[in-house]
Amino acid sequence: MICSSYHLDVGEQGIPSGMLSPSSPNEGVVSMSTAYLVVALLAVAANGFSGIAALLRFKPILPGMAAAGVPESWLTFPIGTLKTAGAAGLLLGILGVPMIGIAAAIGLILFFVCAVHTHILARDYAAQFGLANAFLALNIAVLVLGPAVS
Repeated sequence: MICSSYHLDVGEQGIPSGMLSPSSPNEGVVSMSTAYLVVALLAVAANGFSGIAALLRFKPILPGMAAAGVPESWLTFPIGTLKTAGAAGLLLGILGVPMIGIAAAIGLILFFVCAVHTHILARDYAAQFGLANAFLALNIAVLVLGPAVS
């Protein structure tokens, strides 16, 4: 059921103290919907893969970066580092540190707004422009569906 919710018990220091389990939200509990969980896990995988591909200078992404006018030296930092850190932050949000997950989603949204803008400035509307827009939409969905913190 897409509207079911899950919670993760959080201890006194905000550290997860239990497993995800179906329930209604209580005090000290992070509640998340199935939709959020699915979208957030997809975003972790997509941003993580994209970040690692940039860090490793994966050959298929190099022509698109060049077409957008992005120097290859930027693949390690800021591009690969920020995407990978964002994916890790989203994962922490799923695991019970919701404020880190929210901050990561906002950071990734800002990153991909800049990526879309860079492609527009370069008049590059090829496949990577479409991917940048898809990543932007995915990270917006994570933020919109985000966990309810009580």
